[in-house]
Amino acid sequence: MVARNSFAGGVGVLCRESGPLRIEQNSFAGNRVGLVSSDSAPRIARNFFADSGIALQFSGPKVPDRVELNAVQAAGLLLENQTAGAVGATNNWWGETDEGRIAARMRGAVDWRPFLQSDPRSLPAALELRQNYPNPFNGSTSIRFAIGVDEALRARGRTASLMVRNSAGQVVRRLWQQPASPGAFTAVWDGTDEGGQPVASGVYYCQVEVGDLHLARQMLLLK
Repeated sequence: MVARNSFAGGVGVLCRESGPLRIEQNSFAGNRVGLVSSDSAPRIARNFFADSGIALQFSGPKVPDRVELNAVQAAGLLLENQTAGAVGATNNWWGETDEGRIAARMRGAVDWRPFLQSDPRSLPAALELRQNYPNPFNGSTSIRFAIGVDEALRARGRTASLMVRNSAGQVVRRLWQQPASPGAFTAVWDGTDEGGQPVASGVYYCQVEVGDLHLARQMLLLK
């Protein structure tokens, strides 16, 4: 493992024909090339790259095992892949949200979508569902929830959702649904069902689901 180090100038880390290797939580600043992997398959996660000519460079027959949850800012090239295969580099922060600008700084076959919308160092650590506000409510109520980094990775390729259920467990309204991605979110329920019809006063439950994990809180609608 190469972890919790700072590398500045030149080439930060060079992996050449290495065995199993984890490169995690390192800081790379002002490098000509931040990390080079030649005929190696390291797991590269939770690193920070700043002011690099090339942040990540791969060559040889092997591709990295994983490239995820890294943050790259102010790099000439984000990732250069010279291997024969595609590099899986989803769920990274590339310093911006403009997909055209991100794509223009990728070289070779790189699967970089979906990508994070913000620096993963600022993302929630765990699944969270806060009590809706106001509660009790009449009209509408806001629901704040967060999907942690680890939950999003375990649910890779699956859907995360926020829904309202009645006391019998039936789905009343799906408020939010998208591929699992870490972050903090807010949804509003206006007291209507899937058909847009107002529901009766009573106890309801807001439930967030990410893969096999879920959290729920009780809500009280009064009219």
